[in-house]
Amino acid sequence: MAFMTLAKLVKKEEADKLSTNYTCIVSLLSLLEKSLANPDHKAEIWQEASDENFAKAIIVNAEEIVQSIVELAINDNNKRLIVKKGGIPFLAKLLHRDCSLEEKTAAANGIWGLAFLKEHKEKLLKKQDIINNLTENSKSKNEKLRNACMGALFEIYESKLPEGLKQKQTTGKADPKSPPKETSASVKSSGHIMLSYKWEHPSKAVMREFKMQLRKRGYKVWMDEDHMMGDKIGAMADAVENADMIIACITRGYQDSQDCRTEASYAYECKKKIIPVKVSNDFKASGWLGGITAGKIYYIVQQAELVSEVLTSIIEKEFAVQKETVQNVNATPPAGPSSPELEVPPVKSQVLGWDSKKVQDWLAANNVTTRNKALKTLNGTQLLQLKKQLVTVPQTFYQSMKDDLKVPYTDVLSLAAALENLD
Repeated sequence: MAFMTLAKLVKKEEADKLSTNYTCIVSLLSLLEKSLANPDHKAEIWQEASDENFAKAIIVNAEEIVQSIVELAINDNNKRLIVKKGGIPFLAKLLHRDCSLEEKTAAANGIWGLAFLKEHKEKLLKKQDIINNLTENSKSKNEKLRNACMGALFEIYESKLPEGLKQKQTTGKADPKSPPKETSASVKSSGHIMLSYKWEHPSKAVMREFKMQLRKRGYKVWMDEDHMMGDKIGAMADAVENADMIIACITRGYQDSQDCRTEASYAYECKKKIIPVKVSNDFKASGWLGGITAGKIYYIVQQAELVSEVLTSIIEKEFAVQKETVQNVNATPPAGPSSPELEVPPVKSQVLGWDSKKVQDWLAANNVTTRNKALKTLNGTQLLQLKKQLVTVPQTFYQSMKDDLKVPYTDVLSLAAALENLD
């Protein structure tokens, strides 16, 4: 019972302090196993009373235990430990048809969280019973269960759901405002600016003000409260794919939210421009969110009344760059005969030929000042592989830098920013 209380009460920003608490997770999984052995999915815990001669029994159910495990699984290291100690089969049992609505929802949320790690996606994809039950429950009339199952499937299938799992969705009324200014263009984009945030105070009020101010300036805006009916995960994916850029209000709640992680990670995967806005100076993004926002300018908007002033700065600094970048990409090259003798070798081939000394010079020029031995021995080929990892599996990149190579966080941020500009 103490471990369940700890999981519930610990501040989420302190979840990493429990990342090595082997006993805590193993005890919760053992308790979950015990509850599943009972037809009622309940387990009895004996707790000493104030009188030393007595003890009282406390009954906990499987749903409560899973919720405690999900709380601890905010930390990626805990996710690995949960899977290593056999947590997936227990969650799978709670997805079965004869389980309660609450049990299914808790289990689906648990699997959704575990599926953020690539090595877990592969394991889960091989569990046909889990895929089948998630698919069946994704058609539930209950919104919470449906959303949890679709979120889990979206992560397991790496953002590419099979046609049979895609659902029709009602996206709500079209934006009634005037057409957007030509801030950018893209083959797949409909030109809207997507607002990404967690439904909490003051994020929601700040994002509503962003929506109003952007529309007043003639921009087309997508905000979930106007469009999220039916399949929320599918609607989110469509919104990301058709966005020119995304303004994300990042907070501790945003970082800990599975919905927000799926949304922001998919935007990063789609190479969408993400503009981070913070409502508090105290919050510092870390883990997966730190990776996605590394090297970017953070705009501080502590209350809705300040949005108009900050938005002016965002439009000047961010929108103009986006427009120029897309125009350059879409520009028609000038006509004329090709001149092979004037062709410049691609930068990639130059980087491939770099030795460790050249890489060290490049690191120094990009303010990566670490004396880490592993970084000192990198050559050009390995540097390009690092960039590939950063783009395709950013979570693995940041986890490796932190846990395997022990690179200081500030150097990781500088390295990530430099790699993004390395062609």
